[in-house]
Amino acid sequence: MDFVISTGFADRLRIDAYEAIDIVALTPFRMIELWTVFYGKIKHFDWQDSKEISNLKKKLTEHNITVKSIHAPFSYDYEFNSDNNTYLKTVLDDTKNIILVSAELGADYVVVHPGSRPNTSRKHLTTREYKNKFKITKNSLEELAEFITKHNIKVKVALENQLPHIMFGYFDEIAELISFLNHFNIFGICFDSSHAMMAYDNNTETLIKNLEPYLELIITTHISDTDGVIDAHLVPGEGKIEWYKLTTGCFRKISRNVPLVLEILTCLKGKSIHDTINEAYKRMLLLEKEWW
Repeated sequence: MDFVISTGFADRLRIDAYEAIDIVALTPFRMIELWTVFYGKIKHFDWQDSKEISNLKKKLTEHNITVKSIHAPFSYDYEFNSDNNTYLKTVLDDTKNIILVSAELGADYVVVHPGSRPNTSRKHLTTREYKNKFKITKNSLEELAEFITKHNIKVKVALENQLPHIMFGYFDEIAELISFLNHFNIFGICFDSSHAMMAYDNNTETLIKNLEPYLELIITTHISDTDGVIDAHLVPGEGKIEWYKLTTGCFRKISRNVPLVLEILTCLKGKSIHDTINEAYKRMLLLEKEWW
């Protein structure tokens, strides 16, 4: 099983991808999920600049680090079900560019948010509004799949489960979306443990019950903990998730080919990001031991 760390922590530290890779190089991790940007903030790297991609490859080679996945850009406005054609075109074009970069960097997955805007869950929208946004999302993802097929790119698109107040915060929603896609073999679920915990009433057993029917759809993960109030992406063990129940009761049924991707955005109290990542790595080793 591959251990991977997301460079998403760079967003909180306000550093770029190069500095994030230097930090990872001082830890046991040798695989990363490369973060791109939350629109409105500074890009972690310019995915449209071929020279920069070349420099990024050199930096990765220098530290013997490989890219397992890339997290596509997103924001509350720029999402795959936006009714603003300008925003929609931007996020689709950027994601297509990220898909091309993923092929150049040898990544296996591109992680996307199928929805991002708050207060768009089934509880917040009318049935008509929800169905319309669902249709736009489906069409957008079909466009990405056709692009991947046309360019013969060997990458899968992982749809990340969102927070409960956002569309696609529940596994059955994502599973339904995948079932309607003509290129369903390209798509799978990125299981985000913190988002799922908050979506299922901060109850690990409820989370497991709702996840079990869709285990075969999971192709990658975002592993972190939550206090159940704020989406802080804590180090596993610092929040409410009962990891023993989750690993023994559910995760053992997931393929070993599914990577464990640590996505922490909050440092341990009084610890640097370097020390936090090292401690998180130790805890992931324990998770893997329980997992198998």
